[in-house]
This record gives sequence, C-alpha cells and structure tokens, in this order.
Amino acid sequence: MQTWRRYQEWRIFFLIILANGALCDVPCGKSNITLSNSTQTSETLTLPYYPINYPDTARCIWFITVDEGSKIAFRFSVFNTFRTRYMLTIGNGHESSDSDSVIGRFRGFLKSLAVVSNNHTAWMELTHVFVLTMIEFEVKITQESSEGSCGQDEFACQDVSSGLICLALDDTCDGDYYAHCPDRSDESNCPPCGKSNITLSNSTQTSETLTSPHYLNNFPINAWCIWYITVDEGSTIAFRFSVFNTQRGRDTLTIGNGHESSDSDSAIGRFSGFLTSLAVVSNNHTAWMKFTRAFVRKKIEFEVKITQESSEVLCGKSNITLSNSTSETLTSPYYPNNYPINARCIWYITVDEGSKIAFRFSEFNTFRTRDTLTIGNGHESSDSDSVIGLFSGSLTSLAVVSNNHTAWMEFTSDFLVTKIGFQVAITQESYEGK
Repeated sequence: MQTWRRYQEWRIFFLIILANGALCDVPCGKSNITLSNSTQTSETLTLPYYPINYPDTARCIWFITVDEGSKIAFRFSVFNTFRTRYMLTIGNGHESSDSDSVIGRFRGFLKSLAVVSNNHTAWMELTHVFVLTMIEFEVKITQESSEGSCGQDEFACQDVSSGLICLALDDTCDGDYYAHCPDRSDESNCPPCGKSNITLSNSTQTSETLTSPHYLNNFPINAWCIWYITVDEGSTIAFRFSVFNTQRGRDTLTIGNGHESSDSDSAIGRFSGFLTSLAVVSNNHTAWMKFTRAFVRKKIEFEVKITQESSEVLCGKSNITLSNSTSETLTSPYYPNNYPINARCIWYITVDEGSKIAFRFSEFNTFRTRDTLTIGNGHESSDSDSVIGLFSGSLTSLAVVSNNHTAWMEFTSDFLVTKIGFQVAITQESYEGK
C-alpha cells in the first residue's frame, strides 16, 4: 500500500511539473563517462528517478569511453519497461544519430541482458513517450580487455559484427513480434515454426518442405513465423504449394527477395485465403517467407516445397538453334500446371540464314495485362523497336513469324493471379508464312 501511495504522489508531482512547463531537463546523471584501469573501472547507471516512475516524453543519453584497445560491457541487473512506449538503445562510437552504429534496441521485461561493444567508445540512449508507467533498469558498465562471452545459461545473438548481446534463455523463443537480437536469432529455430534458416545446394540438400505450424491443427492466434532461404549463387528459389487454405484477410503469407523482411520493396507477393494453385520464384539466390495470423481461431494450413532452381530448370534451355529438319516445343514454367508468380524466362532462337522463324501456339492462357509473352526479331530483347508483338489473356489461336533468321521470346508474370500459360511449337520457315 505504501509503494502504491508513493507512486501516486510522484505521479501527481510529475504531472504538476509538466503542466507548468517546469521540467526542462530530465536528471539523467552525468552524460560523459570515462573508465580506465588506472582510475575508475566501472559505473552503475539507473533509470532517472529509479525506482520511481520515469517522466513523460523524456530522453537520456550517455557517452562512454574506456582505454583504447578495450571494449565496454553493459550488464543489466534489472530491466523492466513498458514494451511499446520505452526504448533503450546501445551503439558503438559516440555518433548516436548514426543508425549503423547501433548494437541493439531493447524494451519490455528481460530476465537477463548483457551487451559488449566492439571498440573503446559507446553510447546508450533511453527514450520514453506518452505514458506514465512504472519502469526501471539498472546497469553496470565496465571496461573489458577481452572479446567477452555469454554464460552457459545465456543465449548469444548470432551476428556479432556490431557487438555481443547475451540474453536469458527464457527471453528467447517467446513468440513475440519483437525480437531482441537485431538478426532475430533469438526467435530462430523455435517451435512451432521449426528451423528459420534454410540452406539448399546442388552439392548437399536440394529441397525442403515446410508447413504451417501445427499443420492440420490450429495455429496459435496472433503468432507468426519467418524463414530465410539461401541457395547457390546464380540460382533462384522456387516455392510450390500443394496446400494453401487460410482465413482471408486474417492469415497472411508473404514471400520476398533477399533476407531483409522489413524492406517492403523486397516483397514478391502477399497471399491469403484459399488457393488451388500457388507457385512463386525469387529473383536471386536468397529469399524470405513470413506467415502471420491474428485474432480469430480457425483451422489453417499450408504446405510448400522449396527448391533451388536454375534458369534452365525453370524455363528450359535459353539458346535454341533449328534447321529444316528440326523443331522445338516450349512451354511456360510448370506447364501444364499454373506458371509461378514472379517468373521471367527468355529464349533466343536461331535458324539458317535466309529463313524465318514461326511460333505456333496450341494453348495460350495468361492473366490479362499482367502476365505477358513478347516476341521480337533479332537477339536484342532490350530493343523496343525489335518487338513483333506482346500477347496476354486467353487466345484460341496464335501464330507469329519473324522477319529474319533470329528471334527472341520473353515471358513474365507478376505477383497476382497465375494461369496455365502456353505451349508453342517453333520451326524454321523458308517462306513468308501464313
């Protein structure tokens, strides 16, 4: 009861000060801290007014310097904050405005936290906005002569390029949207999502099958999973779904290029609802896939096979040479199944000089205006003047003849609906064609 009364007294005190505009500077203590083996070897910092409430819209920043050749260790004995309103950031150097200097950002309740810089200078910044609430931390800052390591009962964030971060094992795999490690390794390889980093290669494992967590059973409400996939350089990544049935608008699966899932520009597509067919191909040798669900409990499921794909596997051979006695049949990727999202194939055709090239389609069905097939003369597909025609939609009959002995054909699909695609017979023609 006494603690609550004292909290209310301090709360009223801060509100009165704020209302009168008298709170100009938050008492953060000294902002420049220098430690050395020859003088002071450690410093203990606490939240302003600790253990009483921290004032609204406040900011503290500290700059720490130790002997050159040493590092700086931050070991927290207490860390308990209001997750969405409060942030403690630690970085290397003294340029706190440089986002590249950040080692980590921390908030919420952590049973254990230790951070080690990668050089002899560091900064620590505390920000708090809008809500008066009981929050607290206490940290001992020391000069370290070694690289530092985490204890047996602690988890070390995998990426140590900016510095070392150690967490209590109980603070990992907690299923929160907020990961404490910048590389999210504290939420990797956690149930129910399974391993989050998947590497495929022609020399080792060539495919991986993933399913929604608790596949064939309910997936926890307001939970999410993320996977990062890497294949051999020069290859792409194919996602082929045998099952996709989620609650439209509530459960979303997003696939993107690279490993920066926070970059909205990297997203290839977002998928939700019931899909009878879904295939997606990345642009390069790295990709990510994230699944989220919210609020409503309902049986949801997906199953996807992830494979490393070369351009030749996806599109067939790209350079085709024909003579009077030969022909070539080409199809859209995965034909007669639907072609994948984000596909791009290009073929270059050569026949005998003095002849022409005929393209005769036995089937043509793509998503109108979005997924296109372009045919052109020569082998310069980037030359818009070489284009003979651009085709899209459903066509019952289509035949195209080039005006010389070389031609190119390009197929592209976007991130929306996919269809069966096309099948075309390519032959050498010695006349104008009909």
